[in-house]
Amino acid sequence: MQQPVNFMTNTPQIFTTVIIVLGVPITIHLTPIFEWDFGDGNKLTTKLPGAPYPLALIQNTYTTSGEKYVLLTTRWSGFWRAGALGAPINGAITQKLQKRILVRPGAVTYRP
Repeated sequence: MQQPVNFMTNTPQIFTTVIIVLGVPITIHLTPIFEWDFGDGNKLTTKLPGAPYPLALIQNTYTTSGEKYVLLTTRWSGFWRAGALGAPINGAITQKLQKRILVRPGAVTYRP
């Protein structure tokens, strides 16, 4: 069985917000890195969030059917800016999401 499955997340590719600290606006810019663990030993690290079918930007081909536990780890990093001052933000924000999927063989019919 060679069953391709398309993956995507609706997480934005950039996050920007402004916070006020002691009356000073500070702009925070964050970008994510996506770490996919497809539950079959295959992994992928990318800046892309994926896309709906048929684009298949993030795809894993399963060789066996059954339950798989897919883990998506999103690591946010970035920088801050306050007027002319700015610097990288030390550390990262990590989010984890795990979903159970059921992989089954697909019926394929070829018609010339």
